[in-house]
Amino acid sequence: MTKILFTALLFVSLNAAAQTNTFPSSGNVGIGTTSPIEKLDIRGNIYLRNMVNLVGGGVSVNFSSYDDVHLGPKIYSYLDYANGASSISRLVLSSYYGGYKNEMTLTGGNVGIYILLLFTLDVPASKSIAI
Repeated sequence: MTKILFTALLFVSLNAAAQTNTFPSSGNVGIGTTSPIEKLDIRGNIYLRNMVNLVGGGVSVNFSSYDDVHLGPKIYSYLDYANGASSISRLVLSSYYGGYKNEMTLTGGNVGIYILLLFTLDVPASKSIAI
């Protein structure tokens, strides 16, 4: 019995020592780090998933100026065609000024600036571009 208890305690101790997710009293949260320097500090890649394979599905990263009432820009994916591994999606960068404005859209190697029509590079005549 003592041998089983010792083995169990050793296993729990080793697991706890290997854990790198932290919640220190500073209020910062660390995933993959024991010393987070921001409110959320992730060391490694982030994988966002929307498990719904339907047109219009996708995920987003939203930014706010300071609270959940004052909306800010967002980056989101949008599923144009849903067919498993053959699905087609776009990445959209949006600003917020009295409503969301899709500023740039990327899909299939094409770029759309301030519009949804996508060509190699499409800039509406009412907008200017400096090169």
